[in-house]
Amino acid sequence: MADRPIVAVANVKGGTGKTTTAAALADGMRRMGARVLAVDCDPQGDLSRIQGDYIAEGTCTTTDLIKGADVVPTAEGQATVPTTDELEYVDSEPDPRTGQPLSYYALAEGVRRAMDAHGFDACVIDTHPEKNFPTTSALIAATHVLIPSEAEAFGVQGVVAMESYLDAIAEDLDKEWEGVGVVITKYRRTTTMHRRVADSVAAQFGAQGVRVFDQRISRTIQIPEAQAEGRSVYDESYLHGAAAQYMWLTQSVVAWAMGGEDGEGGE
Repeated sequence: MADRPIVAVANVKGGTGKTTTAAALADGMRRMGARVLAVDCDPQGDLSRIQGDYIAEGTCTTTDLIKGADVVPTAEGQATVPTTDELEYVDSEPDPRTGQPLSYYALAEGVRRAMDAHGFDACVIDTHPEKNFPTTSALIAATHVLIPSEAEAFGVQGVVAMESYLDAIAEDLDKEWEGVGVVITKYRRTTTMHRRVADSVAAQFGAQGVRVFDQRISRTIQIPEAQAEGRSVYDESYLHGAAAQYMWLTQSVVAWAMGGEDGEGGE
């Protein structure tokens, strides 16, 4: 398993709590004592806003990272690479180092270079739902892919579509991942349909070798409100339950990605 995991949080369906999950993973790993590189591969920039405290002065953007620029960590050794609108069109520009079209592997090279240079223990990459150059590059860079999914029929369809996307990347670009996992988000355990769908996801995708995490993240409307103001889910006392769920999830993801003991949490 990966000694320094790179986890891409991705789903071709929007509205599944993808950025919230990516931010909670990065913050949770930091609270476990890790030095974490977070990379925003979504031109909308939500992770960049949530993780603003970890954007050091002088650091590169994701577009520049793809083009060979360096990451600047904070004084505490943490880093978030922010996005810009131009990321959406980065593949229309040549690689400044070679003059050739940018490769899908350029981000992977940049992430590994930053991890080696600055001693990061892990990387979390947020992605856009569109199957575009930045998202494909993020999946190429990843050792593990985590797919957030709502406990509803359209959520299951999103996971199926995401699997097809990964299959196409694996075939066309000769990519293999050490693990692909699913986490149920926006979950209401008192809702019969949510329980049935979540159980069906665990049975269906678990049988295919996809890791379906036992920890299901409850629907909490206050999470977006806190994150809109740049505050971590772990810093708000009124989000104690959500913070506990995300920390359990983070511990499980770390154990899964690094091959250690599995620390599953409950609902």
